[in-house]
Formats: sequence, C-alpha cells, structure tokens
Amino acid sequence: MVDYRLLPDRFICTVTGSSSAAGLAAYTANDMILNSTATGTTIALADVTKDKGQFGYITKATVTMGGSLMSARLTGFLYNALPTGGTLMDNAANLHPVTADIGKFQGQIDWVGLSNQGSGDSHAIVTPSTSGNLPLAFKCADGANDLYMVLVTNDSVTAGTNMAIRVDVVIEQ
Repeated sequence: MVDYRLLPDRFICTVTGSSSAAGLAAYTANDMILNSTATGTTIALADVTKDKGQFGYITKATVTMGGSLMSARLTGFLYNALPTGGTLMDNAANLHPVTADIGKFQGQIDWVGLSNQGSGDSHAIVTPSTSGNLPLAFKCADGANDLYMVLVTNDSVTAGTNMAIRVDVVIEQ
C-alpha cells in the first residue's frame, strides 16, 4: 500500500511492506526473520519513488510484529534490488550485506527495541530525532522504484509460527 502526499516543493509517501516469520524456534542474536526456512523472501517496499531510478530519503520507519511482550532490537538491511549473494532462510545466521550485493546495498535501519503496553502487537519507531540511522538516503536501481529489506534480530526473541510482520516507511523526495 502506498499513500502519496504531494507538497509544493517535495514528494512524500508512506510505503508498507509485510511478511511473516516462520518462527519455528527462538531466534538468537543476528538471526534473519523470514517467511521460510528453505528459501525466504525479503520484505518488499514497492513504489518508493515517483519515477524509476530516482533518489529519496527514508525519514520514518515503523516495524510491527504480531505478538506481545517482545523487546528485541531489530535491524533492516535495505537493498535496491533483491540480494542474491547471501542466504535468505528464517532463523539462519545473518551474513548481510555480502560483497556480491554491495552495489545494491543502500544502508540499514536500526530499531532500538520493540515495545508494547502488555497486550497487542510489539512495535518500534525510528525517526530523525531517535537513534536508528534516519534520514537514510537511497537510490533506486535503474528501471526500478522498489526497495527490499532483510530483517535481522540483534537480541534473542521468540516469534510465533507465521507471525505477521509489517514495516512502514515514510519516503521524501
């Protein structure tokens, strides 16, 4: 889902990507959270720029995981094309970014810790006024306007099987 806002001097949109965690066991620090233990898929953020091959900035990023009482820190590694040089398997040790994908690598977003008030989904937000590497400049690949995220744990966390994951980013051009 993309929600565009056009201001006189800039373009702003909110882009949502989603996935699920296979969640077959507890994750340890530096594990990837993906939808399959065989060949997982990244979180796709589609149509992040008005036109293909353009630059932009991520100025806000929210991650939500469909479970309560989680407090793990997470990192999202962003690429402007699907990463192919590293393994993409749920609950496997993260190796991203790897040399083979360095030309696609756009940076990372660091969420300082998931939180909630005892019920509902756990979530974390990064803005320029918090720790987390925002604003983050990026360039879409020529002929494309999508970004791809590999979500990684920084702490141990237990996720439920097929737990929903949602990432919302605010893009400015």
